[in-house]
Amino acid sequence: AAISNSVKKTNRNLQKQGKCIAAFVPYGYKKDPGDKHHLIPDEETAPTVKKIFQYYKDGHSVDWICRKLTDHQEITPLKRKLETTNFKVPKASEKNCCWSASTIYAILHNETYLGNVVQHTTEKIAYNLEKYQRVPKEEVIVVENMHEPIISKEDFEFVQKKLKSKINLITFKSSSVIKPLKRIRIISSCIKVVTGLF
Repeated sequence: AAISNSVKKTNRNLQKQGKCIAAFVPYGYKKDPGDKHHLIPDEETAPTVKKIFQYYKDGHSVDWICRKLTDHQEITPLKRKLETTNFKVPKASEKNCCWSASTIYAILHNETYLGNVVQHTTEKIAYNLEKYQRVPKEEVIVVENMHEPIISKEDFEFVQKKLKSKINLITFKSSSVIKPLKRIRIISSCIKVVTGLF
């Protein structure tokens, strides 16, 4: 436990300095051969990241983007990871070549593309368990301007506003839909409460 805490402290200090200590780097980047803690754009995948942001900025849906990238055989994050690292998945299949909505959303939300190093997003539940949990947003470590950005600040902020407005719209629609029977039950229960006061 003492050794684990020492390693954890060392890693946290590196993270606060903006040193990337992740085993796997975000799609669109690769580790600098001259400095393993520094990120540089991946010439194979950085253009795809730019396309994703531009497509979304132009008004295309995430499903449309998935189909477009799959049809054009743009390499997926999983396939790139399998090609360039020692990462393994059981029975790697043709699904590696398909893009998913969750992957697109993850890329659109990732501020690493602004040139920021984002770390300590999860942590182990216990030092002897390989289980992780998300940390509160205020505990995530973000150090700005540590590497070359792939997306401009203006484009990134535009996309975030668009994503947020879509989430708000979905939330509003879902909260506005009330099943007739459920509404009747609510009204009936209100009547009983009111009549019980007199």
